[in-house]
Amino acid sequence: MSDIKPFIRSNNTQMEQPHEVSRIFFQSKKILSIIITVIILALVGYWLFSNGPTTNYLSTFQVKEGGWQAVFLNNNQTFFGRVTAINQEVVVLEEIYYLQGQPALQTGEQPKETDLYVRKLGKEAHGPEDKMIIPISSISYLENLSIDGTIVRSILRNNDKEAPAK
Repeated sequence: MSDIKPFIRSNNTQMEQPHEVSRIFFQSKKILSIIITVIILALVGYWLFSNGPTTNYLSTFQVKEGGWQAVFLNNNQTFFGRVTAINQEVVVLEEIYYLQGQPALQTGEQPKETDLYVRKLGKEAHGPEDKMIIPISSISYLENLSIDGTIVRSILRNNDKEAPAK
């Protein structure tokens, strides 16, 4: 019985090597998963901010048949007319009017709300045609106008004045 010796584990580096390899493997796997997650998030963020969703809410606007619409632009201009076409890129507006202030009697006075009147597009110095093609990106929102509203009544009165006498 004396030739049986108890097994004593030595502090040999070869014995620790499998443990060290697995630790390095799991650390690199964790780093790799973090890198992949960051890349995926960056790609999704790029897609959202560059392309965005392909459907634009303005292109789904329901134009009232034969009615009048108000187009509110991002630069605070508003045009009134008839939307004749709309898609994901542009809105086509015809029979266009806009609000203009009456000239003030005193210089430097701002026109009051009651001094505003509806003016037909096309009588300006540059002589624009009565049709606008407005990029969707320039539009804040669109509204259908009531036939009983002040703007539509002013437009109809203006049309009656411009109609040729029979």
